[in-house]
Amino acid sequence: MTIKQGEVKVTKRLLICLLIVVTVFSGVFASAETWRSELYPTYWASGLQDSVGRFLHDFSYAGYKTGLTELPETIEGKYIDVTQEPYFADNTGTQDATDAIQAAIDAVGQAGGGTVYMPAGTYKLSLREERECALLVGYSNVLLKGAGVGETKLYCDTYKMREVQIIVVGQRRGSWDTPADGTVYPFSKDVPETPVNKIFLQSVSGLNVGDWVAVTSDWTEAYIKEMGMQSMWAESDIYGPRIYRKITAVDTQNGSVTLDAPTRCAMLMRDNARLYKINPSVSGSGLADFSIGNREYPIKSAATDLDAYAYQTKGTAGYNVHASDVIRFSLCVDSWMQNVSTYRPECNDRDVHMLSNGLEIMHCRGITVRNCSFSNAQYQGAGGNGYGYIISAGDCLLDTCSAISTRHGFSFKYAWSNGNVLYNCLSRGSWGGSDFHMMLSMANLVDNLTLDKDFIEAVVRPYGGAAGRIHGHTTTQTVFWNTHGESYFDGKRYIIDSRQYGWGYIIGTDGKADKVNTLPTAETEGGYGKVDTSPEDHVEGVGKGDTLDPQSLYQDQLRRRKFSGG
Repeated sequence: MTIKQGEVKVTKRLLICLLIVVTVFSGVFASAETWRSELYPTYWASGLQDSVGRFLHDFSYAGYKTGLTELPETIEGKYIDVTQEPYFADNTGTQDATDAIQAAIDAVGQAGGGTVYMPAGTYKLSLREERECALLVGYSNVLLKGAGVGETKLYCDTYKMREVQIIVVGQRRGSWDTPADGTVYPFSKDVPETPVNKIFLQSVSGLNVGDWVAVTSDWTEAYIKEMGMQSMWAESDIYGPRIYRKITAVDTQNGSVTLDAPTRCAMLMRDNARLYKINPSVSGSGLADFSIGNREYPIKSAATDLDAYAYQTKGTAGYNVHASDVIRFSLCVDSWMQNVSTYRPECNDRDVHMLSNGLEIMHCRGITVRNCSFSNAQYQGAGGNGYGYIISAGDCLLDTCSAISTRHGFSFKYAWSNGNVLYNCLSRGSWGGSDFHMMLSMANLVDNLTLDKDFIEAVVRPYGGAAGRIHGHTTTQTVFWNTHGESYFDGKRYIIDSRQYGWGYIIGTDGKADKVNTLPTAETEGGYGKVDTSPEDHVEGVGKGDTLDPQSLYQDQLRRRKFSGG
């Protein structure tokens, strides 16, 4: 074939153009290549460790019914519209509706469960002196439901609320610190640091499939020394590691029980490791589809009323709203809240939504909180005030929730706060960051958290009240996965400060603010002696979170577990 000179020139130009196109697209594809954490290969399985003992827990068990069941929109059974006969709850915000709504909750609960519906409108709530909460959902299988955020509004007209709540789901007082029936089942074998589902006991007599149990060990002298907390912690049979589980199998021949979710830390016979039964006060109850707000406290002097330590001075705003919550879940299992948001009542001169704390989850297992927002706390003083979300429970899921203008946006407290997941949440403009707050809340997952003028920390805290109860190490084996930074907190140049006991993990950050701090603490902390947080926490992919595969550790682990049959 004969090729003319002009055709050769065209062919050369075409080849050059094609080469340029291929080169450009190769660069695009290369820049978009995904990467995996070295601790989460495609063949990952629970308990997989690297050469130095680092591993990622399986966090897929978090939330309502271990994440395998969708949240109910309604509950079968009795259905009550609170505005109808015989309740006639006023939804104009004029007359107090507290007693009417509580009567409807009681009627549904006593009938065995169902739905209490609050149509669109404003419902005035209040706390009389003899009450410790305005509304109590103290029954299983009860849903308190509105017409939607911004449609149904619960307005609490009481502003003197020291240590009380607007709504409680469960039992307001009590704990799971001791056996429900007085019987303790000591271990016959230690539980290792890596997760297991089977516990060996000296006796399994009296234990049955379906029993709810606490698995725990003590702060012994040996344990405290191992943690390097001699100057901060004292021996205790309450504050040690604790997980809440349901028994799925009892092996009388080998003296073991199988649990519905894995363990989260080592538990040793040296430290009186044991199991005992607990009695959840409520199971399968929920809150949904409403806004809730508090009348602001009338301020005489901000310098006096809202001082950090005003909660200790009678007559001040800080004192009268100290440790109050908008909503508390307590002693519950497999319950939920979705589509609930705080709002500014029309009577408030300032942009105040809530007096002190937003949501507190205490001594619970398997609570899902989805599409919720707690913001604009009036009092953000010391002593446990002004928090958006307090998680003092196990295996809870906070999904697509936000905390704005609080003291701490999301805060984990105590060693029974473990296995929890923050997924796709937002913390913005807090006073002191989101945090792991006290006493080793181990093995939690912070997944796709967005931070805007905010940060999150997992560090030694030399704070606290009584001697022997200093906050100390706040977490270990906690994972920060794919964290997004919109902007830095004033005065800081990182979005994550992770200096955990043992190993902690930061895997993937991105956004305009993507830096982290992991330099181990090895100095005197607040006069409580030398604390060393070596080894330095594991870090991968700073500034590369947008190409991390998978984008969500929680979602991928849940997908794997569903695929394998749960």
